[in-house]
Amino acid sequence: DQKFLICQTANAWYYGPYHNNPPNPGLRDRRKSFVLNSSMTPAMLPGFVASMYNVSADDFIVLNSIVNETTELSHFLVRMRNDDPHWGPLDRAQDWVRLGDYGLVDSDAVRENNKLIYAEYPDPDPGPFEYRLNGPSESRGMVQIRALNGANKDWGYMQVNHHSFGTTDFGDRVCRSVGQYRADRMSLIWRQGNGGGVGADLSLTPDGPTYWPGTSCRVTQFDWSCASWGEYLENCSYSYNDKTHNQGCIYSVMVDCASPVLPMRLVGAFPGVGWIEIKYEDGTWYEVGHNDVPNHCKKWLHYPENPAWTPIRTLEPTSQWGNAFYLQNCPDPTEYPKCAIHFKGSGGNMNHYVANCVEPPSTIPFGGASITQLNAAITINVINVALFRTIAAEVAGVTEPEIIISQWNDQQASELTYLTISINNTGINVGVALNAIAANGSVPWLYTDVRQMPVPTGVPAANWDWGMELVKGPKHGFVVARPTAHYQYGVPCAAKWTVELSKT
Repeated sequence: DQKFLICQTANAWYYGPYHNNPPNPGLRDRRKSFVLNSSMTPAMLPGFVASMYNVSADDFIVLNSIVNETTELSHFLVRMRNDDPHWGPLDRAQDWVRLGDYGLVDSDAVRENNKLIYAEYPDPDPGPFEYRLNGPSESRGMVQIRALNGANKDWGYMQVNHHSFGTTDFGDRVCRSVGQYRADRMSLIWRQGNGGGVGADLSLTPDGPTYWPGTSCRVTQFDWSCASWGEYLENCSYSYNDKTHNQGCIYSVMVDCASPVLPMRLVGAFPGVGWIEIKYEDGTWYEVGHNDVPNHCKKWLHYPENPAWTPIRTLEPTSQWGNAFYLQNCPDPTEYPKCAIHFKGSGGNMNHYVANCVEPPSTIPFGGASITQLNAAITINVINVALFRTIAAEVAGVTEPEIIISQWNDQQASELTYLTISINNTGINVGVALNAIAANGSVPWLYTDVRQMPVPTGVPAANWDWGMELVKGPKHGFVVARPTAHYQYGVPCAAKWTVELSKT
């Protein structure tokens, strides 16, 4: 029999195979660690699983169990008889999904701890493993592994085939294990091919195809599963095979432990509001999914905290988009740049959300005079102000002086320009004309918004909204103002900013 070393601290488990007298060559051993509600006892579990799969309870052995009275969860480590056909194919853990019928706790932490461990052992005890990166530098390359006591001590490749490994925090585990971890850098990860949606495709990085071993290669470890609390590859489980696979290397991974932090930006018609995009190694801006908006705005996009506004996300009317990357939750104390990014390749669609890192302009009805504006973002340095004015005037059928450009704001780091235009001509339908300009393909539009706004000069200065963008503490920051909530805050001009208004 094999023995397992099991340690428990608080609610976390570490376990791994301690290879001693391994089974006969060709036999397979399966172990599973999982968490169920505490009403499932160790005595009940074998009978429950046996009846579910129509197998003998003798084929299912509870090796260890702990009941956590605080969380009301039962932690199990079990072993299955390795030659029973009812357990299904050896390269999948789908049989265990049915345990959800009993009420398997559904959370990210628990799912990560629901591990099916199995392996072939044609060799003697493989002993400890050594890891390295095979690539253009010691901090960047394909992840290779070898068993120091195995019959074949050649370097083989890591294979992963589940989307949870396409993350920078799994890259951190690799980098720690090869001695290349850097707290100030991102640990980028790629995988050849997109089957299963794991990691970004190696084709997105210039040297990835050079170091990919091809479809046929020696695979040392595969079917990885890692506890959420671990920091090293040694805290993960896997299948050990050490054989040449004709298709196995489509799941091989490359890691860069010293990548500069990837730039991010918001793309929308107004600064501080828009889709989150990330600039990848291939120089392309990719849209990303997200759900922890307050922390993403603060840590990734570096927007200052505003006591009067909590960042939110809103669903875009165009609700589906091709999802390549996802910003995972980043609660304190984790800090940029170690907030995890999930690289999902080209797999799947997700809801299309806009991040509101600052308060967006209001759309509530208003009375009085109005002006129709086109607010937009365009790709920077593709078109200049003069050429844009010429194109806009031609599309709208007005003279160039009648095109009023009240904002042309270049953002070099984000590689975009914010602009605001209106048309000073009472003889045309301005709304129709501005929408026609927004639809013109000669302009490199990223996002457009045509709407009616209150005329700013019609709002007395005493009725403007005044505020502060805080820099240090509750009383230190920049004075900002806006005519009404339909506008974003901006720096007040001298004619509007008086001593009495500052006091308010």
